[in-house]
Amino acid sequence: MRGKVSVWVLVLATASCGSTGPFLYSGKDIQNASAGLEVRRSKNPDWVVVGSTKYLFVLSLPYAEDWELESTLKDPLFATSGSVPLVTSIKFYMEKDKRKVEEAGYLQGILKNQTVVSEKLGGKLVDAAVTKQGDHSVLEYRIDLVVEGRTFHQHHFWGSRQNKEGLIYDIHLSTTCMDEVKLAELREKARDILARRFEIVP
Repeated sequence: MRGKVSVWVLVLATASCGSTGPFLYSGKDIQNASAGLEVRRSKNPDWVVVGSTKYLFVLSLPYAEDWELESTLKDPLFATSGSVPLVTSIKFYMEKDKRKVEEAGYLQGILKNQTVVSEKLGGKLVDAAVTKQGDHSVLEYRIDLVVEGRTFHQHHFWGSRQNKEGLIYDIHLSTTCMDEVKLAELREKARDILARRFEIVP
């Protein structure tokens, strides 16, 4: 991204070095001290809440008893589920001058970058839009890839938050779900997560 530098050293100054291995949420509340993550059932039974004491964020994901979560230097959160085909990741960046970033414009920058990346990989980015969802902006697009004569569709959703120190949290959700009914449900859940179910701790 333009105007940004990685701040792993700053963010991880008080954290242990290296990364933690993946762990499984199977329906019982769990704390993973090495990852700095706590996962628990929400009061709304349709959701599971992931909180990070190390990276200071709270995120709700669709309820499933097979979420596999991991925290690394590359991805402070990386989560996958076989029953909820919505890959989730969070990354950090810092604005050089710690200026306040306007979400919609920032997401347009991500779109520009991802368009270049998809073209280099032989894909075609289509149906791109940045929309206002409640108090936040959400980026959506689809990448079409042809592999051995077959076309695959990757659906992507992005959101961002910024704290007072200028640290930007990028959250990225993606799915390759082909079932139109299931995809419509996942799309609405992704928008809900990015607009209302992802917050950073002051």
